[in-house]
Amino acid sequence: MFCPHCSASDQLADAHCTRCGWWLPSAFGSPSPRQRMKVVLSMSALSAAFGLLATVLIYVVVLDTARAGCSSLRALFAFA
Repeated sequence: MFCPHCSASDQLADAHCTRCGWWLPSAFGSPSPRQRMKVVLSMSALSAAFGLLATVLIYVVVLDTARAGCSSLRALFAFA
């Protein structure tokens, strides 16, 4: 296989070029490691954003119930 970036020959598919370090395309048409890394990073960022949102919502609920003078456990299970 040839590197599309530097044209070095005798490269393994689905790996990086030994000469320039560029990620080589897969022989089977699967996404390159660079594309997979972008997906993983975007999913990690999305997960962190949802975690932060959940933390803020829990903090607001607990703070609001503490100001109302009731226990947080009683307030959490009030709808059950």
